[in-house]
Amino acid sequence: MIYKRNNMEKNKNIGEQNSEPEIDDISNPERIDKLIATRYKNASILAAIETLLTQEVSFTSYPTSSNPECRALIARAKEKYDELDVEYDKENRRTQFITAITDYQSHKVISARQEMQLYQELNDREGELSEEGLGAYLFELQTGQKNTAGIVSAKQQEGYFVLCFEKPEDFSHFSAGKIDEDDLEKTKSTGGRYHRSVVLPNIHNIKAVLVNGLYPVSDRIVIHERQHFLNDVALGNFNHIESGVHIPKSFPLLREAHEKYKDYIEARFRDVKDELLAYVRDGSKLQTRFIYNKELYGHLIDDLPDEQKDELFELMETIQVRLNDLEDTYKSDERAILVYQLIDVPLVRMPEMLDRIRKFHKLESKDNPVIRLAIKRMMVHVPDVPKGIDIHKHDRLEDLYYQLVGDSYSIADNMETTGEIPPDMDEILEKLKKLRTEYDSLYKEITDV
Repeated sequence: MIYKRNNMEKNKNIGEQNSEPEIDDISNPERIDKLIATRYKNASILAAIETLLTQEVSFTSYPTSSNPECRALIARAKEKYDELDVEYDKENRRTQFITAITDYQSHKVISARQEMQLYQELNDREGELSEEGLGAYLFELQTGQKNTAGIVSAKQQEGYFVLCFEKPEDFSHFSAGKIDEDDLEKTKSTGGRYHRSVVLPNIHNIKAVLVNGLYPVSDRIVIHERQHFLNDVALGNFNHIESGVHIPKSFPLLREAHEKYKDYIEARFRDVKDELLAYVRDGSKLQTRFIYNKELYGHLIDDLPDEQKDELFELMETIQVRLNDLEDTYKSDERAILVYQLIDVPLVRMPEMLDRIRKFHKLESKDNPVIRLAIKRMMVHVPDVPKGIDIHKHDRLEDLYYQLVGDSYSIADNMETTGEIPPDMDEILEKLKKLRTEYDSLYKEITDV
């Protein structure tokens, strides 16, 4: 759930494509299949880049982007970008990508500076230098009074602060900046919130993930709110993607409203998509039904006339049907790959793209789960062989790489062409598993040095 929003966002998107995905310009089914396979591969690489960038940086002095660790992470992210399969507008998209990762890294630096300043202030006033001490100090700065209901803890990570509230009263009070009985009632049904900009007397624009004490502090809640953070700082809140979107004739009222009130309708699409991708990412059941929760999400669409709301509900129900088909394919630890296949797809075009993704994974072949599993395993991204390492380890790693990637794609291509399972599939999968285990082990040994 989002608490504060800022519609004046920069135009920047990781892996950004045109307002309409390239799929719209392709009528050849084979080319469409190839495009979806490419998008899956690219999404896997983008998810790997995100994991790379989330690594914590050790600042021994004042945090800056010129810190050697920061520069090394950005350099490695740029290298991985070159692995993406981009068929058009490569230089423009590279510029957008580099801007996005640089902005993401800048927020990590800014957040580290904010943490340093806050702990210095806490030390000057002889406060407790701990997560609970920092939480209490932030609460006092935000509300103007000390929390009395329960413990508030705070820690900085990535480019935001995670605040955990023992009592819902403190959660509500911090969220609103004041005691608000109506807001307190709403907190009973929400596990967390993402604050785009907490404005304190001494520090502005703190980005924060708030976790409600009514719920267990779970990874799912933080992952959900963290996706809002990524949508905000790295994906530009989808400004470019939803700008000038072509609304299908099947939604005539939304289409008409878009023609008259373009900016407003596109803002609604951005907000709904922001929430949708957070639910996709957090590992819970894939669902769009949040749109009906007026108490928590009414602000997303409350100003729409009822007829237009009905069309939006119809769109979300169609997306729900498509997501249901992908529930078994994208388990919780693979949701990032699904998210990165959808970030550049306008909300109104998601049903079509999700259907293409379903077909790519051959979910229509429900009597053939082995093919689905095999293709899924074979498409997992394998990191490239590092440069400048011991020649013997390099040669072994390279040999494993070409065996693993070559065999995987050769077998997958053959299965997709024939629609048949090789008679020795069990042996093939066992061989690939052993190759991947040895590759990952040797790769980790080299890169951890």
